[in-house]
Amino acid sequence: MHRNSQKRYIIENAVYFITTNTHHRIEYFHESLLCDLLVEDLWETQRLKCFNIFAYKINPEHMHALIQPRGKDSYSEIMRSFKTNFSRNANRVMGFDANFEKLIISLQARSRDLACNDISRDLACNDISRDLACNDIPRDPAGNEMLRRIVINDAAYVSRIAEYRRRFIAKYNFHPPFPKFKWQGSFHDHIIRDRKDFVHHLEYIRRQWLKHKLLENKYCFINQALCAEAL
Repeated sequence: MHRNSQKRYIIENAVYFITTNTHHRIEYFHESLLCDLLVEDLWETQRLKCFNIFAYKINPEHMHALIQPRGKDSYSEIMRSFKTNFSRNANRVMGFDANFEKLIISLQARSRDLACNDISRDLACNDISRDLACNDIPRDPAGNEMLRRIVINDAAYVSRIAEYRRRFIAKYNFHPPFPKFKWQGSFHDHIIRDRKDFVHHLEYIRRQWLKHKLLENKYCFINQALCAEAL
């Protein structure tokens, strides 16, 4: 067990204040591309795992979030999914995944094969991005509909990460300024006790840029409407 690991207390409808750090406190999040990716992955995790995001703040080497699980997944499972997905995506963007280019080529080939077999008139033979516009997927007696849905979903994911990769290369060529991304092995949590505690941690997030002497309050999000409901 990581030396910073904590015993997790699962309480129904509880709100948790989460802090997670990068490995060795490396300041990956000075890079806005990685911050943008982190935000996208957080909201994608929220879509998949069903939880409220009241607020978050990304600092150069750590982030805070105020969340409330609303589905079957605990906050520990939510964080595990989020941290795992972001680590994978960040390392693909920075060029530390040798198989990622092969994945792009493979998805393009699978997409072309499905299109050229006339499974859907909307699948383009040569452009993976046009796959993403295909919303009308007809039933296929050969049983290929599920395969085609997987290809389209995979293509959407690969296209998103590949675009980040393209922007990263344009900025740094093939020489990333950071080592391979890794989170600290655990994370810290605090169960919000009452309204006063909620407001305290909300203000703590709001004032992070001052606490850490940052030049501007970037990547700080507070859902005012959701917070008002909670209060």
